[in-house]
Amino acid sequence: MNSLFSNAKIKNITFNGLNTSNITDFRFMFKGATIENLDITNLNTSKGKYFEGMFANYSSSASILNLSNMVVTNAEDNGSREEYAFAEMFMGANMPNAYVTLPNLGSGKSDN
Repeated sequence: MNSLFSNAKIKNITFNGLNTSNITDFRFMFKGATIENLDITNLNTSKGKYFEGMFANYSSSASILNLSNMVVTNAEDNGSREEYAFAEMFMGANMPNAYVTLPNLGSGKSDN
């Protein structure tokens, strides 16, 4: 999914019926895109490892961007430090009217 909708100009996107259950790379997926209505409630990110810049320079006049269903417990940064997995996720995003609901960013990993 890396850069799939990068720089796209689209009115509506939903992820109903698209099987993303084995996708690990969501980097720059919506980078620079202008999407008025983005519904990712059915985007399966359960195996996702890379989310860097996913919404970098993203633009929308929508009032809600709900990311609460995203599963990000496997996030990593190319095998190095987990805390960089979300680096620049929203860098330069232009969503002046948006209320963004973030996923639980707890790692879910244990040392045991």
